[in-house]
Amino acid sequence: MLFSQTYLKKEGSTNENSDFVVKDNVPDTFNVSVYPNPVKDYLNIEINNLSSGIAEIYDLNGKLLGITEIRTGYGILSTSELSNGLYVVKISGTNGKSAVQKILVNK
Repeated sequence: MLFSQTYLKKEGSTNENSDFVVKDNVPDTFNVSVYPNPVKDYLNIEINNLSSGIAEIYDLNGKLLGITEIRTGYGILSTSELSNGLYVVKISGTNGKSAVQKILVNK
């Protein structure tokens, strides 16, 4: 299961640029599996509680490099054109929830 982080302003804080706490959230209706990691050519994505969604892969600068549709709870994202390195995969479900996972491309 993936964890997401939500930044919440501390109660009573007057500083708008600091005094934040991190709250870990475990999505109760959005379970995602991303494998293998490290990946060579194809990344498997499974959404366990939903039938469809979208998976996007970004470089560490935030540039969108690829996108695939997830149908019947499963999708494949090609990484064959990517260079070795770290990337971010964002999985968005049709229920409005999303998850983010770092992956390593290692050929």
